[in-house]
Amino acid sequence: EEIYDLICTEIGIKWKDFARALRFSDGKIEELHQVLIYNESRYTSTTWTWVPLLEALSKSRRNDLRNKIQEM
Repeated sequence: EEIYDLICTEIGIKWKDFARALRFSDGKIEELHQVLIYNESRYTSTTWTWVPLLEALSKSRRNDLRNKIQEM
């Protein structure tokens, strides 16, 4: 939850790039919170991995957020 809060708070204008990097169509890109909820729902608690989120942050040129999350 802390990681989601960090992304939601700091992604800024890059949220559309972040969502596209998670393979969302432009039609599904309405707000970042929905993107995170949908991505989380794609995984069970036993198979959840942060890799897709970290890669999406890199692709949306937010390595600063990626680094903060990896430090958490």
